Amino acid sequence: MKKRKKILISGVILGLFVGTITLYNAHNPIENAKAISNDETLNLSNNSSKVFTNSDADKRELLNMMINSIDYFKNASGSFRYYSKNADTDMDVDFIVDIENSKSYEKNTFRNLKTKSITDPFEESVFNGEYYSVYRSDDYLASQGVSDESARNGEYSQLSYDKIFIPDSLKKKSKNIDSIEDRIITTDGKETYVRKTETSLMGITKTVLLPEDFAIGFMGTDFNKWNIVSNDKYLGRNCVVVESKLNEYYKEKHNAISSKFIIDSSTGILLESHLIDDEGNDTFFTQINTLNINQILKTNVFDKHSSMIKEG
Repeated sequence: MKKRKKILISGVILGLFVGTITLYNAHNPIENAKAISNDETLNLSNNSSKVFTNSDADKRELLNMMINSIDYFKNASGSFRYYSKNADTDMDVDFIVDIENSKSYEKNTFRNLKTKSITDPFEESVFNGEYYSVYRSDDYLASQGVSDESARNGEYSQLSYDKIFIPDSLKKKSKNIDSIEDRIITTDGKETYVRKTETSLMGITKTVLLPEDFAIGFMGTDFNKWNIVSNDKYLGRNCVVVESKLNEYYKEKHNAISSKFIIDSSTGILLESHLIDDEGNDTFFTQINTLNINQILKTNVFDKHSSMIKEG
């Protein structure tokens, strides 16, 4: 078990939550119950009836929703698959994110690490509002060649954790709803994109719940380079289908030539994404399999690691 020093989260320190990226160079158990009323958050988690067209105005509206998606719901839970050929990663992700109270749970089960003897390789991360902790299963450690308990330290500890302090000012900033133009700044003649402040520490789940890197990297403000091709249904929710051709940077980075995204019409959540090579195969994809928005959470999951954490 490894304990690390207390960390102060600020807008400068951790790019995981807020930072800048050069434009086009971006690139990580709920109970069924009645929906929670949503007065302060934009109440769009109900299925939007808006039909998006391929107009510049609708493209801008979609981009703005994607880069501010966490302002359109108080909490979300579900599961999705995450595959990256370049990163040699294929995993199933279960997630519970409480935006309103800055807490998160995520379990990543690695398909690509499974063998006859390694059946349950997973990492489980929890942020309970005070500690960010990561638990690694015995099978995950065995897949990394760490079977001897005495060798389990550092990144191969069974449990590691940090004490996190998030200033109230940063939590308040996270609720700012900025337009895409507000997020693009020019420094030394170079345009950069300022990421949304995100205080739930949701890990790889950010890929689908706050898909700002997709919005700016694969879509962007040059509306001639991507198209809204249709409105459809996904998991019973209204959605928008977007297609684009990749620029040279992303073609080389992902060995792909085009992309296809399915985006929730009410929240901007990325329901499905595909980067596609010249043979029609995915080199990267995400696919949400289950999604619950603004429901009563089983909050004891956020304390799952608490008994193993030693304060001091």
